[in-house]
Amino acid sequence: MNKTFKLLALACTIFFSIGATAQSLGSIVKSVASKAAGNASGSVANSVIDLLGTSSVSAADLVGTWHYNEPAVVLESSNVLSNISGSVATASVEKQMGAQLAKYGFTKGKVSMTFNSDNTFSMTTSGKTISGTYAVSGATLTLSRAGLAKVNTNVKKTGSTLQIAVSADKVLSLMNTVGSTAAKANSNIKTITTLLKQYKGMNMGMKFTK
Repeated sequence: MNKTFKLLALACTIFFSIGATAQSLGSIVKSVASKAAGNASGSVANSVIDLLGTSSVSAADLVGTWHYNEPAVVLESSNVLSNISGSVATASVEKQMGAQLAKYGFTKGKVSMTFNSDNTFSMTTSGKTISGTYAVSGATLTLSRAGLAKVNTNVKKTGSTLQIAVSADKVLSLMNTVGSTAAKANSNIKTITTLLKQYKGMNMGMKFTK
């Protein structure tokens, strides 16, 4: 095992052992990055990093029912973080995001999102269904619900996978739009927002599959 992978293993062991807070997560990432700079190959990081969508997605691409699969840290570009820190940070933040989203009922197989051809959508979470309207232009998906501000998200479709992502300052708006219990869980959203704001260009994403 080379030096880079030993450092990655050590960082992950520390994180999962102590249940790192947002602050300690940043410290671990910076420490590992400084020690391993120059030793990581791009393939290590790129295999776990999701990027924002840049290709146009049409309404026809969205029509159908999608099932929530997992959270994802989505970066604006592959150059946002160094290779080594990107690998550690994304894996760690995704784990914490998953825990917070689960408090909304966002667990694999328990959430579905349906896009209809008439530009309406519905989302079912833990047996409760909310509905609204959507519009898509390029890689921007706009979701709207009565009485709530519209939220613009980045959308990316790859095969049977749909990725929806927002920046830190839009996390609460997104969850208010697609979640039926958001008003009761603002503290969970603050945790996710704190994590994302540590790293410029890091976005929160959710992956759905058909």
